[in-house]
Amino acid sequence: MPYINILRLVATIMIILIHTCSVGESNIPADEEYAYGLLKHIGVFAVPLFAMISGCFFLDPKRNVTIQTILNKYCKRILLGLLCFALPMCLSEAFITKESLWIGLYNFVRGHSWIHMWYMYMLICLYLLTPLIRTFIVNSSKREIEYTLAVLFALTIIIPSLRTYGIQLQNYLTLGTPFIFYYILGYYLAHIETLQLSHTHCGIMVLGYILIIATLETGGFAFSQKILQYHDITRAFGAASIFLLFKRMDLNWSIANNLRVYCFAIYLVHTFFTNLAYKFLHIMPSNVASPWISLPLFTAIIFLASLVMAYLLRQIRFLREHVV
Repeated sequence: MPYINILRLVATIMIILIHTCSVGESNIPADEEYAYGLLKHIGVFAVPLFAMISGCFFLDPKRNVTIQTILNKYCKRILLGLLCFALPMCLSEAFITKESLWIGLYNFVRGHSWIHMWYMYMLICLYLLTPLIRTFIVNSSKREIEYTLAVLFALTIIIPSLRTYGIQLQNYLTLGTPFIFYYILGYYLAHIETLQLSHTHCGIMVLGYILIIATLETGGFAFSQKILQYHDITRAFGAASIFLLFKRMDLNWSIANNLRVYCFAIYLVHTFFTNLAYKFLHIMPSNVASPWISLPLFTAIIFLASLVMAYLLRQIRFLREHVV
């Protein structure tokens, strides 16, 4: 499925865009807040999309994914990634802020690392649940999977969205995370959906997603807590629309195929460059050009720098075979 490689590349670039917009948000001029907020919120579909891509592969009954494989290969890879990248990030943050290194170690254990590392901790939980979910997938009909998705959508997307927008419902009605929903949704959309949607319909849906975000964005970050959350219904709509668009177009980009092996390493290291530019060199997009130009430009530069570092990291045998 070559389109999955394109989705992975798009999601990686969007993650960099999110953090390019958010790392330095405290220094954003008031007249540029709308641009930062809009680009940031449009890109947040990338996080659910990553979970959907994982579900597409790990939940496929045709793949040999055993408990031993999950523990010895995939969970081990994420744990080593955390040790090699998140732990140094926590310790360096403690050193820079003149806190005890024990505080840095404590932050690592509790998952309080740099802005993007939370996903790694969540991914371990998804991997641990994968054998249970696969058992359900293998023994369920298409209708039963659709029913499960509908229930998870209601409990982990709709109800939290209603609460976010001021319609208070009791907490016991919800599950804690929307990512099980996205995980199963990725498998469903990749392998068994039969929706009567052309690539034109999906393109209109993606455009609608962008227009919704453009309408909801108020020009400031005060509203971002309402539309940035991954359980928000706009996220589910945007991620599903983009997934279906690339599936329907059935594209095969050689660049996406070639960069597939670097995306995880790019994800791990890209915030090094955003922090380097913003916090140490004090180079801000606002000082370069209009945010509509400078933010995509910064994103492209950080992506290329991260790609070079990812390439260099993969020259280290241990990292190439066990982490990146």
